Amino acid sequence: MIMDRRRSWKRAWFAGLLAVVGLLLGPAVPSGAGTLDPPEPVFAETVAADPGVIFADGEYYAFTTGAGAPFLKAPSPAGPWQVMGPALTGTGGWALDAPIWAPDAVHVGGDRYVLYYSARVDGLAANQRCIGVAVSEVGPAGPYQPTDRPVSCPAGAIRHDNGELINASDQPPTPNPGDGLIDAAPILTEDGRRFVLYKTQRPNPLTTLRIVEVNADWTTAIAPSVELQRYQGQIENPAMVQRGGKFVLFASKFNYLSCDYATVWWRSNSPTAGFTAGPERSLLTTKKTGVCGPGGADPTPTATPGEWRLVLHGWVCPALSTTACADVFPLPADKKRVLYATTLGWGDDGATPEVKSFLDPA
Repeated sequence: MIMDRRRSWKRAWFAGLLAVVGLLLGPAVPSGAGTLDPPEPVFAETVAADPGVIFADGEYYAFTTGAGAPFLKAPSPAGPWQVMGPALTGTGGWALDAPIWAPDAVHVGGDRYVLYYSARVDGLAANQRCIGVAVSEVGPAGPYQPTDRPVSCPAGAIRHDNGELINASDQPPTPNPGDGLIDAAPILTEDGRRFVLYKTQRPNPLTTLRIVEVNADWTTAIAPSVELQRYQGQIENPAMVQRGGKFVLFASKFNYLSCDYATVWWRSNSPTAGFTAGPERSLLTTKKTGVCGPGGADPTPTATPGEWRLVLHGWVCPALSTTACADVFPLPADKKRVLYATTLGWGDDGATPEVKSFLDPA
């Protein structure tokens, strides 16, 4: 009994010491490995899934999944975000007239911008998709005119306009015939090379992340694609940032229709190899953030040199609310994906992504 009292006294003394130390040091600053305060969406007016974000002409543009690539515009990642309508004039003669997935844009030069998007084609298993490319000559808001052929497409795809096979002989190969290609994202390296990342998806669980080099106007693949990751399950929404001699690969993992959906990352010394050598690291999960299924994350620099933001989506329930869905499966039918925005730091080494806080909606 005496021993139990001594242990209780020691525990109480140690807890008091920790409390004093906490008061002296102030509140802990949340890190990428810690738990963040549950955030409010920066945009929840309409569905906003798979944001592809660029900063151009003093504004932020978020291109999203939907008919014609609907997009939003804001003076800050915190908003206020303005609904702008479809960016595309069509899906292209090679594609079916159906909603497109996960568009993303890149500045080519002057007023010229290129938009990548995933569009359905005939001839592939389960109506899979190719990566289309469209061009705007009048700035980031477009309109974007599709080119007459996709930038990357699996063998077996049939042109919608004339029923002929899309000539895939000079297109980058995919691991299996019939693979669908989605979630394109561009990256310009410091040595001037241009790449497009994407996901391959099949009716079976195998998915991969790949990268292909493109020409100076960003519209044509000039080399075979290279596999960066593969997973017996869902891995998608790749995005890449170069930080000095390091390349950081972001992706979304697990079931996008659940709160398990999360943002992970890897690092390598090359944009085309080495990501499987290092560990996969978690960046955003429901447990850390309070967001249901924090994925589709796209890193973007701001007008301030060295400053970055991360825009992502998550589920709210009911659809007309801003309340994150409860972590249950399956999620309720009455749900919607909305936008969140965070600060993005790079750690002491300059190449370790860290999310320290969510932005409050403007």
